[in-house]
Amino acid sequence: MKICDYDWGKIVSDLHRQGMQRVDILRALHGLISESTLRAYASGVHPQPSHWRGELLLNLWCDRTGANRTDAPTRPAHIDGYCERRVRKLHCDMSANSLATLEALFRPLPDLPIDAFTDARRKRMQP
Repeated sequence: MKICDYDWGKIVSDLHRQGMQRVDILRALHGLISESTLRAYASGVHPQPSHWRGELLLNLWCDRTGANRTDAPTRPAHIDGYCERRVRKLHCDMSANSLATLEALFRPLPDLPIDAFTDARRKRMQP
């Protein structure tokens, strides 16, 4: 089975061949697509527009060329194979200093003296 995408660069160049300059295309699309985005589609920098932008371009292409959507230029779709989930590897380079720091963090706490505030509160709570 062959899966195809629209060839947006050829669609934009077909509009140019129909006598539309870049400014004319932008006006026909009511400014909903910027000039830099249109240039990116024409040059292939952005190979795939968002759905609604693609719909706007296709409708304009159909209106100007008189062709159906099924006649729009296509190219083979680039489909990546099954991508396995990347597992993040933890690189652990433990030096003697970092081991000592970890040991200090997980050392049991010594018995701390009760401060005056806690001692006073305990006295108030006793019957």
